[in-house]
Amino acid sequence: MLTIRLFGHARFELDEAAWPFRAPSKAIAVLGYLATHHDVPVSRNFLAELIWPDDEPEDGRGKLRRHLHVLVGAGRG
Repeated sequence: MLTIRLFGHARFELDEAAWPFRAPSKAIAVLGYLATHHDVPVSRNFLAELIWPDDEPEDGRGKLRRHLHVLVGAGRG
């Protein structure tokens, strides 16, 4: 079972053992949103606007793409 704690410093546990998971705060924000809304389809455009509201849409989507890539790498170890 994966446990995600997002208040304070983000902490992750896998089967009750600490899981070393490092990612930038915005990537953790994306992960937190997706984890709490897993039953609803979310567009990349929506996520980019939510996390980077002051950026141009193209810039926000680029940042989202990079942060999703970071999350995939962080999850591997």
